Amino acid sequence: MKFSLGAIALLLAAFLTGRSFAADPSGTWRWEHQDPAIQKKVKDVLKIKYENGKVSGTYQGGADLHEIQKAKVEGNQLSWEFKVDIGGNTLNVAFSGKINGDAIKGTVTLGDLVELPWTAKRDGAAGDPSGTWRWEHQDPATPKTVKEVLKIKYENGKVSGTYQGGGDFHEIKEARFEDNNLSWEYTVDIDGNSLNVVFSGEISGAVIKGTVSFGALGEFPWTAKRDGAAVEPSTGSGPEVEQPTAAALLYELNIPNVVAKSLEEWSNIPPHIREAVEFLLQGELEKLEATKEKEKKKPR
Repeated sequence: MKFSLGAIALLLAAFLTGRSFAADPSGTWRWEHQDPAIQKKVKDVLKIKYENGKVSGTYQGGADLHEIQKAKVEGNQLSWEFKVDIGGNTLNVAFSGKINGDAIKGTVTLGDLVELPWTAKRDGAAGDPSGTWRWEHQDPATPKTVKEVLKIKYENGKVSGTYQGGGDFHEIKEARFEDNNLSWEYTVDIDGNSLNVVFSGEISGAVIKGTVSFGALGEFPWTAKRDGAAVEPSTGSGPEVEQPTAAALLYELNIPNVVAKSLEEWSNIPPHIREAVEFLLQGELEKLEATKEKEKKKPR
């Protein structure tokens, strides 16, 4: 069964907008609390990894270090917990909160004893470039706006990740993060010649500002923003953050602005991506047709 571009676009958009997309909680989160036992403030550090929809990490409160348990992110809601031994009794400590950019606000529940407010902030200057960074540029060749996505992992002092600009996908190389400055590069082939593209910038919270160098072709300003949360409409208690649209999510699949694409542009999408989308939609339509056939056969 073959589908027109319009059918693929509409079905894919419907499929994506029908899903729940989660905020990216990656990074190091900090706060502090008053310990009544020692009458001192304790510094708390939560380190989060978010890969393939799974949340893992560690929590450290003072000298105590714990692997977090039952960690999950749904929409912009993060929750996790750990257990602590108190005089031979186990106390379950459960955190939950709403992510808003580089801040989180919610509650911490100490077993059945008490529920307390919890607020934490993600490291900016403290140094963790992890997450998904987005920006865009005008392509003089088409001319169209190209959406760009940089996905960064930062583990044991090493930076790795991928860069995607429109239909181009690259593993980044020579990636470094020092004194809150991130740099990375990739190589692109232009008519048989290799051009090294080098990005560098200083991170401040959820924003990075710097330059992108195209070798002898020149150096240009670069600004990107790290994904925050798909936040509910503002009620006046904090800044409103726009929820990702279907079009924005399609960039992740190398299909920018798919509804407006011509057949020629669709054919230029990498075959493995195109085949995966067509396979997905093929299965969904076959299920729909099978359901309709069953309905027809039911006695009236």
